[in-house]
Amino acid sequence: MLGVSKQAISKRVKAFEADGVLEVRQVGRERRVHAAKFLQLVGNATDPAQGLRNPEVNVSGLALETKSAREEQGIVKNSSQASYNEAKAKRAVVEAERARLEYEELIGNIVRKEDADARMFENFRKVRDRLTGLPTVCADALASAPDARTIRTMLSDEIRKILDGLAEEFDQADTDDAGS
Repeated sequence: MLGVSKQAISKRVKAFEADGVLEVRQVGRERRVHAAKFLQLVGNATDPAQGLRNPEVNVSGLALETKSAREEQGIVKNSSQASYNEAKAKRAVVEAERARLEYEELIGNIVRKEDADARMFENFRKVRDRLTGLPTVCADALASAPDARTIRTMLSDEIRKILDGLAEEFDQADTDDAGS
């Protein structure tokens, strides 16, 4: 699709993954990435004039397979003006996709991984704290319970109360975030 070799894509994906800026999912023998995010990262890391200085590299900054592959894709032009305009057009596509991603993030359709991780950590901490406080809350009632069935019922009720309270708290936090 980009007119570059699989090896060139793989090299870029590995570099972005090592930098921690691109998430890669392994599905069988395939390594999958979010294409728009990949293009955004490539666009951010690539000099738009690189194609003019180095004709073996396309606007994405990825090495082209061969001259014949470039000719088949209509990338090789006789005029340097045509290659400049082509590079400019490809850069515009990348910029448009990056702008779309930034807009989606701005309106809240996508979030940064770091923000999601921090929010998830905070929520799991709340769940842990409430559940570890369970013995303190119900120890006296459990001690006076007549049988195991009553203890199970009491524990189930307390756990349900904790989980319902957390669900309301998380819903309220989501409502607050959506309004801000």
